[in-house]
Amino acid sequence: MNNIVVSIIMSNYNGFKKLHNTIKSVLEQSFKDFEFIIIDDGSTDDSKSQVLNCNDERIVFVENEENLGLTKNLIKGVNLAKGKYIARIDVGDYWAEDKLKKQIDFLEKNKEYIICGTQVNYFDNNGVVNKSWFSNEDKDVRKRFLSQEGIFEHSSIMFRNIINYREQFQYSQDLDLYLRISFLGKLYCLDEALTFSEINLEGITLKKRYLQRQYQRYAYKYYKQRFESGKDEIDLKEVAILKVRSSFLDRILNNTSMYFYKKYVFNRTLKKNIILWVTPLVISLIIYPPYLLDYLKKLQGIVSK
Repeated sequence: MNNIVVSIIMSNYNGFKKLHNTIKSVLEQSFKDFEFIIIDDGSTDDSKSQVLNCNDERIVFVENEENLGLTKNLIKGVNLAKGKYIARIDVGDYWAEDKLKKQIDFLEKNKEYIICGTQVNYFDNNGVVNKSWFSNEDKDVRKRFLSQEGIFEHSSIMFRNIINYREQFQYSQDLDLYLRISFLGKLYCLDEALTFSEINLEGITLKKRYLQRQYQRYAYKYYKQRFESGKDEIDLKEVAILKVRSSFLDRILNNTSMYFYKKYVFNRTLKKNIILWVTPLVISLIIYPPYLLDYLKKLQGIVSK
C-alpha cells in the first residue's frame, strides 16, 4: 500500500457477531488511502476468520497471544500506524461513507486544528434512537472540559499522528488523550452525524463505571498540572501505576447507584417521559454523592455557557 493518509485502529475481543457491519463501513469509505489496523485481543470466537475472509490489502491484522486490554491495544495500533492521521472505531459502530473524507478535508485545510470529531447517531436493535450534539468550535469544546461533559465519541475522532495513549490509563484513556492533545492545537467537531454508535447498556458494568470515574479524576488532575507547569507526574516519570483505592462501603453505594443510573440512561436514550428518567437519576445521585458532585459540575458548565 502506498500513500497511506490515515490509519484506522480497531481493537476486538470476541466481536464476531458485530464485526461485519463495522468492517464493511470502513472498507466502503469514499476516501480510499488508508490502512485498517485490526488488533484481535485473544478472541475465542471466529473473529479471526471473519477478518481474514475480507481479503483487502488495506487490512493489517494483528493477533495477540493473550488478552492485553483496550489501552495497550490502542498504543500498539498507534505505534504501528503509518498514516498522517489516526482514526478510531469500536466494534459494533459504523460510519457514513464520506466520514473520513470530510474529516481529512477539514484537517488539511485547517492546519491549526489537531483533532476532529463528528456528531453521532446512537442506535439499538430498533434503529437510531438519539443524536448527539457535541460543541463544535474550539472554545466551546474546551468549556466542556471544565464541566466534565462528553467531548467526543470514541468512534468519531480523527487526530494528527503526533501523540499516543498512555499505558497508565486502564480506563478513560480517551479522555486523557483529549486533554493532553488540547495543548497541541485546536479542537473541532463537525456538525454532521457521520458516526453511528451502538447503545450497549449491558456494557455499563458496575465495576467499569466505578473505575472510569476514578481514572477520570486522574485525567483532570494531570490536565491541571500540565496547565500550570507544562508537564504532569507521568511526563516526569514520577508515576508508573495509577493507584485506585476504594472502601467496601464506597463500592456498595456505587453499585446501588449504578442500578438506577442505568435506568436513567435507558429511559433518556429512548426519549421516554421526563419523569421516567429524572426520577432514577435523582435516586442515583442521592445514593452516591460523588456522582452528585460530578453532575453539579456539568450543570455549572452548562449555565456558564
